[in-house]
Amino acid sequence: MQDRPYQTAFGEAVISAYDQGWHQQIASMATGTGKTYCFSRLFEKLRSRLPGQMLVLAHTDELCKQNFDGLVDVNPCTKVSMEKADQHADPNADIIMASVQTVGRKNTPRLKQFNNETMDKVVVDEAHHSCADSYLNVLAHFKVRDEGTKKLLLGMTATPTRTDGKSLGDIYKKMVYLYSLRQAIEDGFLVKVRGYRCTTNSDISKVSISGGDLNAGELIEAIDNPDRNKRVVKAWLDLCEHRKTVIYSVRIDHALHLAFEFKEAGIPCEAVWGVDPDRGLKLQWHKNTAGSVLVNAALLIEGYNDPSISCIVIAAPTASSVKFTQMCGRCTRLFPGKVDSIILTMDDIAGNHSLISLPMLMGMPAALDLQGQSITDAVKLIEEMQDEHSNVDFSKLK
Repeated sequence: MQDRPYQTAFGEAVISAYDQGWHQQIASMATGTGKTYCFSRLFEKLRSRLPGQMLVLAHTDELCKQNFDGLVDVNPCTKVSMEKADQHADPNADIIMASVQTVGRKNTPRLKQFNNETMDKVVVDEAHHSCADSYLNVLAHFKVRDEGTKKLLLGMTATPTRTDGKSLGDIYKKMVYLYSLRQAIEDGFLVKVRGYRCTTNSDISKVSISGGDLNAGELIEAIDNPDRNKRVVKAWLDLCEHRKTVIYSVRIDHALHLAFEFKEAGIPCEAVWGVDPDRGLKLQWHKNTAGSVLVNAALLIEGYNDPSISCIVIAAPTASSVKFTQMCGRCTRLFPGKVDSIILTMDDIAGNHSLISLPMLMGMPAALDLQGQSITDAVKLIEEMQDEHSNVDFSKLK
């Protein structure tokens, strides 16, 4: 496998920072740019400096499986083993892929089987979750945060921020590499992203904020109604070109109600959620079915990789930039015949809420209606206009 230029630059940045004494690092790369490939390559690249084992931590079944497959593909001559639920790793394997739910519980014997002396590289995928006790238990066991350690702790994420006020800077001491969504699109390693907004009559202005986002129980009462659900379907039919689509709903009932409306309109659609007994079958059906719609209830926000998806519908508004960025990232990957992707957001009556919108990902005004235009083309145009008209306030552009 041949590194892309930014992937080479990532490896060089990690090694350079390590040699300068930065042993707790974090790197931010846009979803779809190959974070798994990048950290998988580090095992060999760091061998002369850190010859011991590598541990990779992830928090969902899908991420564990994807990372495991990536580690094996990149390191075919290296023993890679999985520690997750009923799967038990070989403690002497070169690379351990582990579920944080399995090894991160306090005093679990599953963690103690691994040698904290020989494990000298710990990689945390979706590192914005690192402040949770389960992660901190693992990091403490392997002493990667100890003063003066020679071990490497590396966090990988597309969204190096949190909504709960906790600081990742308490864990990771240096941002060593940044490869943004805009840069990846302009370099041609992600597809262009086009945006549409659909206005609704649903009033969410009185929904409270809980944990940095809209209260889910109150939100579903405000937006899960036949009129709005039918508007989602109509907007999809009018704007989304019958593309393979993932829709983000609030909870299971909302997902089921949206799926019902899509099916009533003759569109191949299923609802899926975390404990859905048919989850695997539905995900496979969606991957194999062109033009199909999958309505999910807080399931496919992080770590889901199906590059054939070319449309996302945000049917559940959010105040979390982390969540919004992750949801949009599900459709940006390259795929044969795919030239761009579409993000459709529902524009409810929000009152004083500061909700995240697609233009905000590029620093553009929150209320801007892209009307189907590319976000990167739009931001370039605005930058050009700002240069020509320095006395104009572009923050109110709609």
